[in-house]
Amino acid sequence: MEQAGETVDERKQKQDDAALLEMALKLGRGQFKLAVPLMSNGKQFAEIEYDFNQLTGWEYAEAMDADTDFKPRNAFSMTDRQALALFGMAVEKKMDRAVDNYDVKRGLSIQDAIKAVQITNVFFAACSRAGNNRITNL
Repeated sequence: MEQAGETVDERKQKQDDAALLEMALKLGRGQFKLAVPLMSNGKQFAEIEYDFNQLTGWEYAEAMDADTDFKPRNAFSMTDRQALALFGMAVEKKMDRAVDNYDVKRGLSIQDAIKAVQITNVFFAACSRAGNNRITNL
């Protein structure tokens, strides 16, 4: 059944693609109440904000370079070091440098670092999945 040049399956696929992208964008930003306050730039922070959507491709590449010994099995994996570097960049950029990327990487408690890595990996997977549907091989 076609309507306006699209099949029902094509419309459904477009709706699914839009939902995946919306989910990735939503997962990409938030507030994080820390288990242990973070010291950065002489101030203590009990809560930080992050927004991966503000990062550029170059900043993503720099975060991936944070672990040069890593040999990826596929394009859908990153190390904890890479995830924490990417999270630190997302915090620094969202908080307008009030919190330093280095302090995030080196100063988060283990409880908070574990969650930061998890947040980053969920965002990374959602973006990867959403991105797959925007590519057409010719």
